[in-house]
Amino acid sequence: MPRSTLPKRLAGFPFVARLLAAVVATALLLPGAAWAADVNATPSNLASVYAAAQGGDVIHLAAGNYGTFSGGSKSSMVTLIAQPGAVASIAPNLGGSVNNVTFDGLTIQGVYTNGARNVSFVNSKFTSMARIDTPVTGANILFDRVVFDGIDACGTCYEGRLTVRGYNNTSPVGVKITNSHFGNGGCSDGVQIIGNAYGVQVGPGNDFGGLRQGSCAAHVDSIQLYGSSHTQIVGNYFHDSDTDIMAPDGGDVEMVSDNVFIGAGYRPTVQMGSQTSSQFVHNTVKNADIYMDAKTGGASSTNGVLRDNVVVDGTLNAPSTKCSSCTVSYNLFNASGNANGTNTVIGTPVFTGGSSRLRRARTRRAPTRGKTTAPMVPPVGSGRSAAERRCPSPSRRWARSTFA
Repeated sequence: MPRSTLPKRLAGFPFVARLLAAVVATALLLPGAAWAADVNATPSNLASVYAAAQGGDVIHLAAGNYGTFSGGSKSSMVTLIAQPGAVASIAPNLGGSVNNVTFDGLTIQGVYTNGARNVSFVNSKFTSMARIDTPVTGANILFDRVVFDGIDACGTCYEGRLTVRGYNNTSPVGVKITNSHFGNGGCSDGVQIIGNAYGVQVGPGNDFGGLRQGSCAAHVDSIQLYGSSHTQIVGNYFHDSDTDIMAPDGGDVEMVSDNVFIGAGYRPTVQMGSQTSSQFVHNTVKNADIYMDAKTGGASSTNGVLRDNVVVDGTLNAPSTKCSSCTVSYNLFNASGNANGTNTVIGTPVFTGGSSRLRRARTRRAPTRGKTTAPMVPPVGSGRSAAERRCPSPSRRWARSTFA
């Protein structure tokens, strides 16, 4: 590279200039080297545009219905995104050869993946169900800032608006669901995890609301676990629904932590049966009952833990006849009549904070063993106590309260 073509600021630094020139020359000589490109596509040419795309390219979709999209393998991420102001609809059907594709800002008319890797669905609205089959592990499938509202289960489908189907996996399948909304009617579960899928991550930041059984034939639960292990349900907001977690048929090492559960009348709102070493910890529960036990004829749960929760007008239940070697400890209840377990605290939690940022709150009493944490309770209903009136309006963001 001639010296005259270098920026003036490098003129006094020959070594830097030579290094820059070497880097540029090397990049240009690499096989297949190319700059990422922004390209446009329409329903008639998306297949050819995607086939020609290189890793890092962004394909801007014009308005229209793109139908079934089968994708392909790319060396790095290729993004399909709607053009500004455009409504672009698509139905991805992604097999095991698909790698590195993001769907951004689209209307998703149903999804099926079977062995695909490194696939993201972001900022999108789903109008039909999604099924993620995981014959592989570490798939890196992400759902972030997506909406599954008002969706009915089809007659031949699983019952989840988003279903993760495992294959008796023994390590994490690599599916993560964050910052998304499930609710506003519809006859289907929010998230369903089946087939002994291992390590699905639900949260943080999801909002499950308005999921009611009503006259629906299909199950309508916020989350249904039916053959799963090591599921991480962490940092979600459950409200205005009938059943938030339906898992009466077994589970291994499930973690339910740092969530907010606001009951809507139906109890119990969390049903965990025939569990092995599962935990319900650091949650805030209002107007809801939590059970870890066994359904009629089912095996007892074993080694379960219910600890460090804040419970307002609700209960925690792990009866010794149905939950062997289970512990209920260090929980705060607002009413002594609802309390059980060891090292229990009776007091009125006082929450502060706002919907836009995290704040700390303190209770009036402390557990005997020191500090613990739990998410705040967003207020619901009318006639709230003075303590509750200090809470902000319900939000997908909540503060953590500290018992000090």
